[in-house]
Amino acid sequence: MRQETLLTIRSLVRDGLVELGDLLGEGGRFVVWNTPPDESIQRIYDLYATHFDDQLWWPWECWLNLTEKGEKIALT
Repeated sequence: MRQETLLTIRSLVRDGLVELGDLLGEGGRFVVWNTPPDESIQRIYDLYATHFDDQLWWPWECWLNLTEKGEKIALT
C-alpha cells in the first residue's frame, strides 16, 4: 500500500496535477518545495515509508496542493 501511495503521488506530480510542499505559519500558507520531483518523492518516502508507525508525526510533514490544472480536472 505504501508503494502504491508513492506511485500515485509521483504520477500526480508528473502530470502537473499537484505540487508538494509545506504549510507554514498560523494561516497554514502552502509553500512549494524547491527541489526536483525525484528528490521530493524521496523526501516523502523518507517521511512516510520509513516512519509509518509514527502516525502522529509524518502526516503533517508533507502537503499536496492542487495546481490549476489539477483543480480543473477535479471539478469535472
